[in-house]
Amino acid sequence: MQGACDYTIIHQGKLQTGPSQALDNAIAFTIGSNAVVDVHSLLTFTIGVDGGPVDITIMVNESAVAHYHLNDGYFSTLVKVIAGGVLQHGTNHIRFKLAAQNVTSLFIEDVALWWFKSNLE
Repeated sequence: MQGACDYTIIHQGKLQTGPSQALDNAIAFTIGSNAVVDVHSLLTFTIGVDGGPVDITIMVNESAVAHYHLNDGYFSTLVKVIAGGVLQHGTNHIRFKLAAQNVTSLFIEDVALWWFKSNLE
């Protein structure tokens, strides 16, 4: 097991959707060459739902890494373990795919990824 970690800020601030806004565009982010990509990492973000319910699937590099069913009024910071082998050195992509019945507004903010380093540099 690795002992040191680093993080990548994927998106700082709010990503918001509503009846006329989409949220499923891929967001590119970079992982350093010193990342250990064959072990788990941690994805963190805050999410809020107004209206709903909503189903959200999180895709990283086109692999589904999480699925949530969230009801009206849901607000929390979520932490998800991402399995080894999903991330790659260099450019990666994350996508939040929504399936909603009557969601009025949904936001995701401050998306970050914590990953292990191969050395202490």
